[in-house]
Amino acid sequence: PWLFSRMSHSQLEQIIHSAILAVCTVIFGTPLVLHYLYCRIFSPASLKTKDRPKAPDALKEHVGQTFSYVDVDGRRVRLHYVQKGNKGPLMVMLHGFPEFSYSWRFQLDKFSKDYRCVALNMRGYYESDKVENGGVDAFRMDALVGDVKGLLDHFKEEHCVLLSHDWGGAVAWAFAHKYPEMVSRLVVCNCPHPLVFLKQGKTLAQLKRSYYMFAFQIPSLPERWFALNDWLAIHRAFRGMARDKTNFSKEVIECFKYNCSIKGNITAMMNYYRSILRSPPKGVDSYGTKVLDMPVLIVWGEADMAIGKEMTYGTGMYVRDCRTVYLPNVSHWVQQEAPEK
Repeated sequence: PWLFSRMSHSQLEQIIHSAILAVCTVIFGTPLVLHYLYCRIFSPASLKTKDRPKAPDALKEHVGQTFSYVDVDGRRVRLHYVQKGNKGPLMVMLHGFPEFSYSWRFQLDKFSKDYRCVALNMRGYYESDKVENGGVDAFRMDALVGDVKGLLDHFKEEHCVLLSHDWGGAVAWAFAHKYPEMVSRLVVCNCPHPLVFLKQGKTLAQLKRSYYMFAFQIPSLPERWFALNDWLAIHRAFRGMARDKTNFSKEVIECFKYNCSIKGNITAMMNYYRSILRSPPKGVDSYGTKVLDMPVLIVWGEADMAIGKEMTYGTGMYVRDCRTVYLPNVSHWVQQEAPEK
């Protein structure tokens, strides 16, 4: 009691949060640990991965696209991006996990007729910097938001249309609240508003869906587990979850495996989850703008196995002009699985 009485509220909150996180990590991480140990002992061949010295041909076949880099965070971080279209307003695309800019291939083709489209490879993905010296802290939300701000500054644009999915959606929500004047329109695919998720994401059903977030807290081992059987987890994530598998051919899956196989990438990708769960979640007071005024479109594949549809309910509390489109029988990978919709 004496020790707790000398602690500030924030210190006590951090201790309680860390204790809960540790318990959840043990509960949800144990199956992953046991599976990896089983493969290591009884199936050592599963530890081997295919050598991928160069990018798959599918990544080189996109006519009209250009590839370049932008230096952000005081020129300490170099980010890779794909651009298509050279006229009209700027449209920025932010991908999710375990994707990269390639997940926006259909939207780059469609919108480049009217927009200058830029699909960013977020830090740690594809050829963007891994920020290894910064460790987990290099993937704080404020750093990720700063990357988007740096991209707009690079193009000397005051605002953009912002498309996002999954983790890119989380960054887009945060960016729109911090820099509302820089977002003319916001589109978010299968990612709830963070404050809605904070309120409604504590149900047993959603905790079960989010088990991987806790399992990824284990140092190093999740990266090795993901690589088992030549990145079988990537194959299962896309082919296993997608209802319509047409756009997830062997060649497409190979592109995502290549992204994960680049040195440092998979650890950086895991660090997004490690960083976001290290501290107690922030409430509404942490957002610069409490309610967004720009038009917001939420596109939600109803067959999402990772996030329940109910995570969209209540978004109107934080967005004045919000429209939600539900796509039945479409999985979490909505912009790839149903690009025509």
